[in-house]
Amino acid sequence: GAFLLCELRLASLFKGGGGEWQGAKRQVQVAEALYDEMKNMVLLAIHEADAKVHSADHALQIYEQSILPQARQQAEVAFAAYEAGRTDVLGLMDAQRMLKEVQISYHKLKADYERGLSDLRLAVGGTIATAPMEESHAH
Repeated sequence: GAFLLCELRLASLFKGGGGEWQGAKRQVQVAEALYDEMKNMVLLAIHEADAKVHSADHALQIYEQSILPQARQQAEVAFAAYEAGRTDVLGLMDAQRMLKEVQISYHKLKADYERGLSDLRLAVGGTIATAPMEESHAH
């Protein structure tokens, strides 16, 4: 009884009876298309977040190795020149203002870097390993 009923239902599916087979095939196609679209969206989010992290990391390296040290040195030189009477207070203030602007830009980059890491963690759905260079930006 039950075996015959099951056999008849399978036969009607394979013959396209009632459109059930075609409907099921269409549902699979829709599900596959949705899966591909979601996969592409996740891959794009990962790629964009990774690009943000690498861009901010590169900029931070430049700031740490070149821009910040130069701004600090210029402020120190301006202070020494002011103490020696070779420049006025406006020259000293200008050098200190430039140093503060560089420091603010550096901290904005650090925030961009951390935001990028956060976006990357969110996109991959978990934790990510950070390279030693990336850990240097934690200070």
